[in-house]
Amino acid sequence: MADDRKYFTLLTDKGRFKIAAAAADRTAVKITHLAIGDGGGQETSPLPSQTALVNEVWRAPVEAVEIDPKNPAAVLVAAIIPHDAGGWWMREFGIFDVDNDLLAVVRPVPMYKATDADGQLEDIYYQFQLVIGEQAQVVVVVDPSILWASRDFVNTRRIPMWQMMNTPWLAVRAIDVQTPPASSAPGDTYLVPEGAKDGWAGKTGQLAEWNGEKWTFMQTPDGHGISLPDGRILQRSADQYLPKTDRPPVNYAVYKTPGSSVFVVPAGVRFVFARVWGAGGGGGGSGNTSTAAAGAGGGGGGYAEGWLSVTAGDNIMITVGAGGAGGAAGTGESGEPGEQSSTGSYIACLPGQPGEGHNTNVPSHGGGGGGFSGGSFGVKGAVGQGSSFLNGVAIGGEGGGTYTSTNSHFVSGVSAMGYSGVFPGGGGGGGANGGRGGNGSNGLVILQWS
Repeated sequence: MADDRKYFTLLTDKGRFKIAAAAADRTAVKITHLAIGDGGGQETSPLPSQTALVNEVWRAPVEAVEIDPKNPAAVLVAAIIPHDAGGWWMREFGIFDVDNDLLAVVRPVPMYKATDADGQLEDIYYQFQLVIGEQAQVVVVVDPSILWASRDFVNTRRIPMWQMMNTPWLAVRAIDVQTPPASSAPGDTYLVPEGAKDGWAGKTGQLAEWNGEKWTFMQTPDGHGISLPDGRILQRSADQYLPKTDRPPVNYAVYKTPGSSVFVVPAGVRFVFARVWGAGGGGGGSGNTSTAAAGAGGGGGGYAEGWLSVTAGDNIMITVGAGGAGGAAGTGESGEPGEQSSTGSYIACLPGQPGEGHNTNVPSHGGGGGGFSGGSFGVKGAVGQGSSFLNGVAIGGEGGGTYTSTNSHFVSGVSAMGYSGVFPGGGGGGGANGGRGGNGSNGLVILQWS
């Protein structure tokens, strides 16, 4: 009783009336808020006739109302005062219902509520007992926007499966259970296998989690992993979870022959990794043997690589460029440019340009290297080397290399034919003293998938 204790909880007249009416009508008293007051600067003496606190300074939704396990005629009302609220004395509490009526008033031990600025870094959890009789029903109406959590909620809450999709691994109970278990704890998660029944029918390959009321499902992306109680680990690839020791084989398609062909994306494949080299330019030819003349090297083709996002059954046009022909012997003709290589509209690598030919002992200029478009990484082909002279001897220029291939070697001497370009995509070398220019190397396309 209030007369026996200095600090207590007291039902107001309005509270007694509403609780009695609820017991008679078999309805519920709906508690919504807790208010705090400073008593106007002094301790208060609560009265049943009160309809408001002496001086209210703060109010917030209650967290919970439950039957007191030690007294069935009482309920426990819980509320949290967050660490960032305060700067006032707590000398009176009020419990309000959905109609904003004061049902009970509390005389607590006076306490100053500090804030973050004062060094108060923890929330305060309060619980009040209301003796209401065994026939009344009291419930809590919770504001859905409230963001505070009790210590028990934080300690026992399981993060929902959908929030775990941002992490690479998730523990599951089993991967071969076809029927939803009759008894599951909140958070129990299963991989739905083929042939699943009842509430899992049509959810093959998805993760099913029991949230305490129903099964929720999540379609995971490739690369996501799950682990089982026996220690097995599986990772998703090509729309299925596979043991980490049983990864799908890596497949390759290599295109070396100049021309065009069609790659049909296999079933279940969504990404293909492509590497593309453009063809090299031909080296320049040199004039007749009576003149100290030499041709320049052709440029190397461009290179690029990257992942292609594809759909099973897609037709991708694969083009492999032919290397440019070298300039003819004894003519001083320039070489021919190479041809472009590509994977449809995804990646294109331009060819190397031809080396310049010459009939006289004038230095000739090397062909430019090919560029590229598309892909996530690329390298421009090297420029062919110009011709040069040493002690009156003409030297044909080296053909330019490209990614993974080196320059072709230089030549000198009578009727020296330029070296062919280094495969893939290298430019041909220049001829010397009546020799022909070397042919540029063909391009190359390599596709990889699993």
